[in-house]
Amino acid sequence: MKKMRSPLVLIALLTAVNTTAGQSAVNYSPYLQASQPLWGDTHLHTTLSLDARAFGVTLGPEQAYRLARGERVETTHGETIRLSRPLDFLVVSDHSDGMGAMNEIIAGNPALLKNNKVADWHNRLTQGGNVALGATMEVIADFTNAKMPDVLIDERFSASIWQSYLEVAEQFNDPGRFTTIAGYEWTSTENGNNLHRNVLYRGGAEEAGQMLPFTTLESFNPEDLWSWMARYEQTTGSQVLALAPQRQC
Repeated sequence: MKKMRSPLVLIALLTAVNTTAGQSAVNYSPYLQASQPLWGDTHLHTTLSLDARAFGVTLGPEQAYRLARGERVETTHGETIRLSRPLDFLVVSDHSDGMGAMNEIIAGNPALLKNNKVADWHNRLTQGGNVALGATMEVIADFTNAKMPDVLIDERFSASIWQSYLEVAEQFNDPGRFTTIAGYEWTSTENGNNLHRNVLYRGGAEEAGQMLPFTTLESFNPEDLWSWMARYEQTTGSQVLALAPQRQC
């Protein structure tokens, strides 16, 4: 059976309305029997985000979901942590630009290291210290300025990362207990000016997997993101929502 996600009302306060005998019935939506605020996060990056991995984050979406639903997780720095109160939902919103690329460069993916520039980045990134920092800034600059090697924007590579991303979200989606909402962050960096939008999917992997996330390789213009969203809805029959993130990163 397909797992259905909660409606995209992300922080909803559902308030019970008391009625008394003799009062006329309200002519809007019926009241609920209990108040139930739902708490979650719509902006979280993992090792699949270029910048997060570049600066040392090694935990992926699976660890993020485990932490969000109340499990103990070992952090990048070796500490064991646990939330004092589990979340009701989580959007892992890794950057669409270069999703998974830095992780694979550092890991030494043979298919990527066939490119001389990527091989050089790998060698320097694994040296650590200032050498790795210099390579990190080069990688970020190339992605920001849409000058990345073709091997890193190959559709087959991007699709493999995206499908794996969606599979993990499906694995941890448990309607009524903990909801995973598939999503990503689109970040326009034209002339060094950042404009962020988190794109959230109402459907699951079956719908979200039909189109790759929108990236700045296609456009820096947010209106083009809206056009992509319209195409997605027409193609899949599902829905997407774009939000301004609570914090910029």
